[in-house]
Amino acid sequence: MQNPQPSSRRRILAVLVCLALGVAAYAADNAPKSFDVPAAAAARALKQFSEQAGVQVLFPTDLVEGVRTNAVRGELTPVQALEQMVAGTPLAVVRDDKTGALGIRRQAPSASAEKNCAAMMM
Repeated sequence: MQNPQPSSRRRILAVLVCLALGVAAYAADNAPKSFDVPAAAAARALKQFSEQAGVQVLFPTDLVEGVRTNAVRGELTPVQALEQMVAGTPLAVVRDDKTGALGIRRQAPSASAEKNCAAMMM
């Protein structure tokens, strides 16, 4: 009868390597990066952000049409930079916890914003 230890050791080693690679990939996505993205039309700025972050941001172009984003400069994680970019706009950052994928969605207008618009129209 063969000793099962070498096979078990290989399996354990393979699992540990996979875990280490997963942690390294997660850490790389959350590592601060240097950003220099000027304020611009959202579609253009999000493309430039993706190039500098090394990650894709998913969004329908018609969703961001007519929106101008904030400038982002400095050492930030991709999520921090993206949140700073869309702060004060009708856009919001979404992140899939399982995959780490980043996306953009349009926020629902707040009740106070709707009241302000109604008051201005009177």
